[in-house]
Amino acid sequence: MDSLLPITALIIAGGENLRMGRPKPFVEVGGRTVIERQLDVLGGIFKDIIVVSNDPEPFKALGLDAIPDDERFRQMKGPMTGIYTGLKAARNPYVFAVACDMPFLRAGLIRRLAGMREGYDAVVPRVGGMTEPLFAVYAVRLAGLLENNLAGGQRRLQGIFEGITVRFVDEPELRVIDPQLLSLLNLNTPEELARADALARA
Repeated sequence: MDSLLPITALIIAGGENLRMGRPKPFVEVGGRTVIERQLDVLGGIFKDIIVVSNDPEPFKALGLDAIPDDERFRQMKGPMTGIYTGLKAARNPYVFAVACDMPFLRAGLIRRLAGMREGYDAVVPRVGGMTEPLFAVYAVRLAGLLENNLAGGQRRLQGIFEGITVRFVDEPELRVIDPQLLSLLNLNTPEELARADALARA
């Protein structure tokens, strides 16, 4: 059995779920909630798991370490606030940030990304030229940069990649481990949830 990595997993769960109509971590895919599916994988990889959510109580009820977004930036939309909050709370020099609505995480791919972290500020998948910042590894030392961006009203997470050392992991490399890129599948609408449920049951 692989040992647990000295990295903190951050489940970013601060969204408003407007299109789904209900909290995405607690919808069921294949008879199990998304958060249960994620914990099964993340708990076998990382020493620490933190959930960043502006409604932390349901996660605390599961015995999870759950914290709200930093109050200074809570009104700002987007995931940068959640990642910044998690970087400040992390007990390790790196974090693996993942969106709360990804039901098909693949441990092998996560470990591969984590294994690339040394010498980089971030390790970020890139598919079709688009980065996947909510399935990525970040150095805790980036907290100051994110804080400055947020204080300046800049909330676009992809914007930070231009000024830091990033290891981009492109589609061919990702597909070696996760051929269908199921790890990156996320749920935004009831229709996407229905497709994921069918996929889980297939």
